[in-house]
Amino acid sequence: MKEDIKIINIIDNSINKKAEIRLSEVDSICRLELFYNNGVNYITSEGNDYFSCLVELRKKAPYIKFLCKGAKINVYPSSMTRQMSQGMLAYELIIGTQATRDNIVHTFDFDDNDISENPDEQKYFYKKWISSLRQ
Repeated sequence: MKEDIKIINIIDNSINKKAEIRLSEVDSICRLELFYNNGVNYITSEGNDYFSCLVELRKKAPYIKFLCKGAKINVYPSSMTRQMSQGMLAYELIIGTQATRDNIVHTFDFDDNDISENPDEQKYFYKKWISSLRQ
């Protein structure tokens, strides 16, 4: 079992806090555990990759705003980045511009700009970005 621990910033009910996320993988299933309020509160999710786990966590806890690249409205992984990095990498997308290696970001790196209210906004932006490339 592989395991990694990261400290991220969150906003929980309008209060800035630090939280610990534990990333682990067992039999090709990714697991993400979020500990906050000094470990008193705990949420977990599982999925095919860590970006999917983050999406599930955000849906389970809509009162928490995750201050990381993976929660930005214009950040979304391609199929290739999901497979090659288990969702630890994604693209920071710009409408009308093809994504390149320069647009690759780490899912759990800090960012507090343009954080989406829910993961569905990110999916909508991703579809809008794809359409913008066809024009």
